[in-house]
Amino acid sequence: MGHGGGAHHLDVPHRGRSGHGANTGSDGSESAELNRWAKWEPAVDAVLVAFLAVASLVAAWSVYQAHHWSGDQSSKYGHASALKVDASNQSSLASQLTTIDVTTFISYMNAYAEGNTRLADFYAARFRPDFKPAFDAWMALNPLTNADAPPSPFSRPEYRLPQTQRAEELNAEADAMLAEGEESKKHSEDYVFSTVLLATVLFFSGIAPRIRWMPAALVLIALSAVLLAVGIYDVATLPTH
Repeated sequence: MGHGGGAHHLDVPHRGRSGHGANTGSDGSESAELNRWAKWEPAVDAVLVAFLAVASLVAAWSVYQAHHWSGDQSSKYGHASALKVDASNQSSLASQLTTIDVTTFISYMNAYAEGNTRLADFYAARFRPDFKPAFDAWMALNPLTNADAPPSPFSRPEYRLPQTQRAEELNAEADAMLAEGEESKKHSEDYVFSTVLLATVLFFSGIAPRIRWMPAALVLIALSAVLLAVGIYDVATLPTH
């Protein structure tokens, strides 16, 4: 029994020494990693604070610009829509006036064909000012005997309604305003994209100090630096409102 107790006594210290050696190696590696991190931690914290400060300021400016460009887009779209409505009204009025001119002209030609000079003169005296120059130019070509004459005064370049011209001008203004609105929309979307980049910088910079494995933390810091540089460049090169 005494011999057995001695054997057991020798075996326990052997296991204890083996386990203690393994733990010491693991603890030593972890301790070295922590010491390495602690050495660089003040500098890393200073860099991350700078990243957070700059990214926050640039992101705030980017959000401000995105908001203003978005408002400019809405304003220009609304203005373009109003111009389109005005152009449609002018075009409708031109169509109505053309109908009046056509009706009066047909009535004149019917009276002229019937030899009713008095009635023809009655209709001719009521030609609208916008139609009469075209009618006079057409009549000067002797359309009843000249096969080369246009079929009606409405084919003459003199027949040009102011309302039609105005409708074309309004449509051109509306198209230009829509193009400006699209440009404002693009600027707003560019600022939103820059804001997302800067928000990513804030996220990476915020979690980097909580990662105790230095290689992973350095990767996040490097990504933050790259994204911050890209975000600042984008915002700096975009137009301001």
